Amino acid sequence: MCKTNPEAMLIKLQILSYIFLFLITSCSTTTKESPTENENFCESHPVLSSFIPRSIINFFDNSKKCKHPLRFSTHPKRPDFQETTAPSNMKLIRYWRGNPAYISNRGKIIDIYNENKEAISYLKSIKNLDSFKYHLIIVPGYAEKHQEEIVNIRMKERLDAAVYAFKNSNIPLLLLSGGNVSPNGTRFNEAMEMKRILLIKYKIPEHHIIIEPYARNSITNLRNAGRFMLSYNLKKAIIITSPAQNIYFGMSEESSFKQRSITLLGYEVGDIILLSKYTSEFKPSSKVVRKGNDFKDP
Repeated sequence: MCKTNPEAMLIKLQILSYIFLFLITSCSTTTKESPTENENFCESHPVLSSFIPRSIINFFDNSKKCKHPLRFSTHPKRPDFQETTAPSNMKLIRYWRGNPAYISNRGKIIDIYNENKEAISYLKSIKNLDSFKYHLIIVPGYAEKHQEEIVNIRMKERLDAAVYAFKNSNIPLLLLSGGNVSPNGTRFNEAMEMKRILLIKYKIPEHHIIIEPYARNSITNLRNAGRFMLSYNLKKAIIITSPAQNIYFGMSEESSFKQRSITLLGYEVGDIILLSKYTSEFKPSSKVVRKGNDFKDP
């Protein structure tokens, strides 16, 4: 198990100073009208990444000291996929209904039920979910406003880290979250495109992949993932993302994520604990089931 670095407190104070500088130079001057757009602007702004020195980022990469944080010796073996007809008290996942036009990919409306059918069947076949410390790896999507291709460096970074964690742990499912966000009017859906990459490039079996194709910012990435978790009584998940967003999530009070969640939704999406450079632990709040005000992703 990883031991706490004796310089951790000093490094955390450094991080706080950089986040504070980031907030006063970017987020505090945001003038966009939409709170959703404000949230996206602050989370994805390059200032946060560029202001954090490599020495601080390296602090979160503990791979040299304890391998990977998701290699749990007490973790049960990930079960093989088996078709099951056994009765289950699990309910099929229900999303608040948005406009289908906003959850299409490459011109085709996304059929969430069919896209997630194999993974739901696999989830129901697992006999003892409580034996798993973590049930999901949540991967938020990312798209830039003026990008021409759906796959960008930051999305690739997140998927590389998620696949590494998946292959070196026994967590049963990957949940890919992201809607049709950027550029404006895009034909591409982040969750579907990430699934396409996992299937084709990384050869991840489809029954390990859940898509969440509605989320339009990092707050609703976690809210919608939390809805899925509560639907199936899944207690805890690992968020795997790029370092800047991971700090944004894991240091929610200092980075303004907590306050922005309250501003956008009226509540905190859940408890988040920073674990490493790419990972944070997530336990959803029961409040995530509340209907939101964004008609594209209620």
